[in-house]
Amino acid sequence: MIIDAVTKRRVDVYFREVTKEEIRANKYNKRGGWAFNWLTPLKDGFRVFALITETEPEVAQGLIAMRALHDPDFNCVHLENIEAAPQNKRFLGPKGFNNAQRYENVGKCLVAFACQYSLDQGLEGYVELIAKNSVLQFYSDLGGIPFGRKVIFDERGALRLIRKHFPGGAKLWRKSKI
Repeated sequence: MIIDAVTKRRVDVYFREVTKEEIRANKYNKRGGWAFNWLTPLKDGFRVFALITETEPEVAQGLIAMRALHDPDFNCVHLENIEAAPQNKRFLGPKGFNNAQRYENVGKCLVAFACQYSLDQGLEGYVELIAKNSVLQFYSDLGGIPFGRKVIFDERGALRLIRKHFPGGAKLWRKSKI
């Protein structure tokens, strides 16, 4: 669940896969206020998912790029990029704090979704990522185990995150709802 920044009410979320056409049309890139060019992970073989709300299924409140790694040495989901939409960022870099933030907890829900995706892929909830130094504490606070800049979520941490953010489980959006 995410939190409406004004009313402080909980908002249920859904996830849906994003296409390159949607990324281009909605400018999920620096021009559109995003830190990442979201076409890059698609070209590199990652799946990109949007966190959406029922009332605005066409608006990505955040994006996540990940890929299931079925490796004999370490089965996990590799999380490549994760980002709250510009309207949901608390801090806007040199511009300071975002006084018009729409939703809170977007990043936490995206990480919890990666953990759920890992379980769904038969990877026991394991998720790995390479974090920027500025967000290492964020991932540690969520239960990630840091190894330098690499962060790993194990089964226990994954289940805790999923239960906290998706009491009924993460929900995929059905196209028939649009």
